[in-house]
Parts: sequence; C-alpha cells; structure tokens
Amino acid sequence: MTHQAELTDEDILGLYSPPSDESQAFVRFNFVMTADGGATHRGVSGEIGGEGDKRMFQLLRRHAHVLVMGAGTVRAEGYEGDLLSAEDKTWREQNGLSQVLPVALISGGLHLEPSDQFFAQAPTTPIVYTAETSSPEAREKLSAVAEVVIAGRDSVEPALVVKDLVARGYRNIHSEGGPTVFGDFQRANLVDSLCVTIAPKTAGPGEKRIGGEGSTEGNALREMTLHNLLEHHGELLAEYRKA
Repeated sequence: MTHQAELTDEDILGLYSPPSDESQAFVRFNFVMTADGGATHRGVSGEIGGEGDKRMFQLLRRHAHVLVMGAGTVRAEGYEGDLLSAEDKTWREQNGLSQVLPVALISGGLHLEPSDQFFAQAPTTPIVYTAETSSPEAREKLSAVAEVVIAGRDSVEPALVVKDLVARGYRNIHSEGGPTVFGDFQRANLVDSLCVTIAPKTAGPGEKRIGGEGSTEGNALREMTLHNLLEHHGELLAEYRKA
C-alpha cells in the first residue's frame, strides 16, 4: 500500500490511466463510503471524504471524455457550472483532451426543469438520456437546454448509453453516481473500473449503499481485480478493475 501524499499528481494520473485501446469503452465509477458501508450522510456524500478523497475526486476527471450522472445526484449534490480547475484544463489540453468536460444525465422519468441552474450554467450543452415512456412534453421542454436522447423503452438501458457515447467519441466514460445508475451499470456488466474511498468514519443505519437499493433481480457476483490501493490519513483509496 502506498501513501497518497508521497505521490505527485502525475504519479496518480499514471496509476489510474485508462487502457490504451481506443476501440473499446472504458466505464469508471468513483464513490466514497464510510467504513460501515454508508454512501451518504443525511442524504449527501459531500461530508464523508477527506483531503485524499477530494484530491482523487478531482484528478480522476482529467482522464474523462464525458461525465455521466444520475439526475438525482445532480439535484442533491450540485453540479452547476464548470467542473474543471485551471490546472485540470491545462493538463487536459496538454494531453489532447478538451478543456470542457461534457456532462450526460440519466433520467428515465425526466423530473428535470429547464430553468435548473445545472442547465443555466452548463459550459456545454448537456446530453440527457431518457426512456421512451417519459413525457413527450417534458422532452420537448428540455430540448431547449439539452440534447435529449431516448435510450430504452421503459427505462434507460446502460448499453445504449455507452453505445451512443462511444459513437460521439467519448470512450473514457466517468461517473460519480448515483447509486441507482451504478446499480444499473452493474447489472449490465458495464463497470470496468470502480474507484472507492473508504473513509475512517461511520454513518450509522439507514444510509444508502453505493450500489443503491431495491430489487435484487438480475444481480450477480462479478470478480474484480485490485488495481490500485493508496492511503491518506486513514482513508483507503482503492481501484478495482473488471477481471
């Protein structure tokens, strides 16, 4: 195990670099959780992680071609405005990536408002993936501030989302939640990398898990390989990749 503080940003970016095969999608999820398995505290995750997690959280965005989020996480956590620092933008430009990180939302029911600050402050037009059963009126309203894409009949299908993003040239797909989106991608066997920080804290009963809640139908145990393990003041920062 390596102490994160001993590594430069470039060291970490090298360790977490996606595979070089540009013909395949690489889907990565990043989460933080407490030592007793809580993905939230009082409904949000922002208070769980410490300095090590916050550093990793920002660095992992540098490799991403697109950030995929659940609409509920955007509402709860706040994702308004530019998501990259000046340092992030410089690094991305030097490595052949756009200085703007596109964002795609997954919202089967389209419980979103065009007036939301997320849309008003977005540096580039967001993509919103929804289901065919969503309201046509809601799709039409959102089309004024986002590109609305139908990716499934009764619910948004992760395989269709990935296929569409790859067709746009977005191979390195990065997600910071939420648990429902992660659970759907798990069931579809489309999680190539899981980065998870285990914070030296406990949240108590009743908090969400990173894999979400609800039906266990379609669940399967999937082998993953430990790819990285760092430590920072008691935080364990692990990356598991698909075996």
